[in-house]
This record gives sequence, C-alpha cells and structure tokens, in this order.
Amino acid sequence: MRISCANLKKDYSQLHAVNGVSISAEENRITCIVGRSGAGKSTLIRLLSLLEKADSGEVLYDGSRVDNLRQKEILSMRRSMGMIFQSFNLFSSRNVLKNVLYPLEVAKVAKHEAVRTAYSLLEMVGLADKAHDSISSLSGGQKQRVAIARSLVLSPKVLFCDEATSALDPQSTKDILQLIKSIQRELNLTVVMVTHQMEVVKSVCDYLVVMEDGRVIEEGEAQEHFANPRSDTLAMFLRDMMVGSDDEIKADYYLQFLGDVTEKPILSILSRKYNLDFNIKAGGTRNGGSKTMELGGLYVDIAGNEEDKRAAMKELREMSVKAVELTGKEGVR
Repeated sequence: MRISCANLKKDYSQLHAVNGVSISAEENRITCIVGRSGAGKSTLIRLLSLLEKADSGEVLYDGSRVDNLRQKEILSMRRSMGMIFQSFNLFSSRNVLKNVLYPLEVAKVAKHEAVRTAYSLLEMVGLADKAHDSISSLSGGQKQRVAIARSLVLSPKVLFCDEATSALDPQSTKDILQLIKSIQRELNLTVVMVTHQMEVVKSVCDYLVVMEDGRVIEEGEAQEHFANPRSDTLAMFLRDMMVGSDDEIKADYYLQFLGDVTEKPILSILSRKYNLDFNIKAGGTRNGGSKTMELGGLYVDIAGNEEDKRAAMKELREMSVKAVELTGKEGVR
C-alpha cells in the first residue's frame, strides 16, 4: 500500500505541529521520518494512520482519499494497518497469547483460526515459548515483539512505528530492527517509521524524510542523503551518530566518508602527498549492513601550508568525501 499526503496541517493552540506537509511512503519500502524533539514527526504519523484528523490537507491510501471517510469506514480501514509504539500498549492483565489475540477477538474471528494465527505470529517474532507468560515477566525487547505480533494479526498492508525502539537498550534495538526488516521483506509491508535515532535510520531506512518545525526540510533516498545531507539537521544527526552527542568538539574540519572509501588510508596518503599533519580529534564508523551504507566521520585539525590544505580538501571532495570547514574552530555538536 502506498501512503501519501498533500499539504497536511495540524495546529495545537499556537503551535503549528504539522505545517503544509506533502510526502509519499511507497509500497514495500521502509520510510523513516526523523527530526529533533518537537519537529512534528509523531503528529504526522498520527495523521497518516488516521488516529487524528488534520485541520486541512489530504491523506491518501493507494491514491484514494481516506481522511474524509466516516468514522465507521475509518475503523474498517484500520484493519489494513498495524501500529507499534514506544510504550508497547500491552494489557498487563492478559498473558502474551491473549494480548496477540485481542484484535482478532474484536474482529470476531473464529477462535480456532484466531489461536492458530496468534501462535504463527508468536513463532515469527521468536516468542512461541512465551505464549502463556505474563507481560510483567518480559524484557522490553520481548514486550515489543509481542506488540509487533499483535500489530500483524489482521494481515495489514502497512506498519506504522512511532519511536518503537526508543525505550530499548542498544542490543534490543538492534534485534527489533532486524526483526522489522525481516518481516517487512517477508510480508511485503509498507513501513512508516518515526524516530530520532540515526542508528535506526541507517539500519533499515530506504527513504528518508527530515522534519523541523512542522515542515519537511529534506527528503529522498536514504543512501544519497547520508552521503550528501542537504540540511543542518541531518548533518548534525550524522555527526552525532559518528562520535556521540555528549561532548562539544573543537576542530578545523569535519570529514564524512561513505562506502568503500572508509577502508582506505586516505589521510595517510594526503599527509605524505601534501606534507600535512592531521590531528584526529574524534571520529568513528558505523556499519549500515552493506559496504555502500558504511559511514565514517572524523573531526580533524590540519597543520601545514594553506595552499596545500586547499589542494588536499579538493582531492578529498573528488573522492566523494564530504569535507566541511568549521570556521573559527567553534565547538560543533
């Protein structure tokens, strides 16, 4: 299912939470909506999933407008979508199996068929042996697996994920992302994912939407925009992913690498060629699951002749290394 919207607007008092947004999430792909806290991304996903109604604009599923349907029709439409949240939204009074069964009970699916479907999905998410366990006995990652299984019981065409890994530890986050990616491929789902975690984006994202102050400020194929971010917001997220966001870093340049170039001794080559000294202040690499998605970033000081520095920077850019001069050696986050 293709999810799209045209000129969506949603205000809360004086806050323009979503301000004229038009995007498309193509079928059978993972679209990630990212931005700082308060950018409007969670409001947007609630509008796209019909949990809230926009003040103006249109929401379309496979080209047909759905935001103007009657409430009864919207409830029926929701059978074609699943949704998972940061807080899991599970019933503590029900065990694992009964949580997964709940949407099937509401839909009045025959009990034997419902139980078979629920067990099949618990097997898919790796929790078949936990079917009769209480929710309170599960880890955060296991609770999210239950939520994923429950979101799939009505065979949705689209899965909405609102900060689904924000409450999880790094290993659980990695496991849940691998699970979502595997399920998306197996079931040919359209996935729309809201997150502020660039680790999430680089692990699973096909198409990237960057929001700020209720507007889309950048969008496109994820790999292309990782290599050449168009906005300060995305550039900041990528830098923080490389070296962490806790410390202020003072440096002359920030160098961003993508793909095979991360494996080459570029600075060593340039140091000898141009008689320059590189002082690496901070940096790192992140594997996005393939060579073309491997990212690297370095904060460096460079000592040497100014003309040689310019020549080295020119050569770096010719090798598709993004070289950003940090004027005044200010602290960069």
